[in-house]
Amino acid sequence: MSQSEQLASGPNSEPWVTPVPVLPMVALSRCLSRVGWEIDYVDIDLTKERPVLTIKCHRVDGLWIWVSVDELGRCTMERFHRQSWLGRTANTKGRWPQSPQIEDLFLGRMHASGPRSLLRHMCDYLTDNALSSIRVEDMRDAWRTVMREPIKLILEEGSVPREPDNQS
Repeated sequence: MSQSEQLASGPNSEPWVTPVPVLPMVALSRCLSRVGWEIDYVDIDLTKERPVLTIKCHRVDGLWIWVSVDELGRCTMERFHRQSWLGRTANTKGRWPQSPQIEDLFLGRMHASGPRSLLRHMCDYLTDNALSSIRVEDMRDAWRTVMREPIKLILEEGSVPREPDNQS
C-alpha cells in the first residue's frame, strides 16, 4: 500500500480532500522554520478550473502574511504585523483583570495576475523577510514540491507536519 493510499484510508479522510503528501510538507516546513517562518494554514489546488489557494504563514516577531485566491480569481497577498500585550481595552471600566490584547496592523496588499505569479511573489517576500539567508531558488523549490498535488493542511500553533502513524 502506497503512502497516499495509507493517508486516504485514515479515519479522518474526507472524500473531497486529496491526501496530504506528508514528505513535501515536512520539507517545506523545515525550509521555512530554518529561516524564521512557520506555516499556519495551507490549502492549495492549482489543478481545478478555478484554482484554490489560501496560505497563512507567520514569523515569531509578529509579522504574518495571508495569501489567497478568491472565488472570482483575484490573487492577493496581505501583510500584517501582530502586536500583543497584557492590558485592558479602552472601553473597560472598573476593576477588571488584565487580559491578553492583540492588534493586527495592516502593512499592505499586493495583487498578482494569477495563482502561480502570486506564489512567486510570496516566495520572494518570504525570502526577503527571512531571519537568516536563503536563496530564492531554494524557497521556490520547497513550495514547488507542495504545489504538485491538492493539499489542505491546518496546523495548530506550535505543531509541525509529521509522518502519519501506521494504522493497520
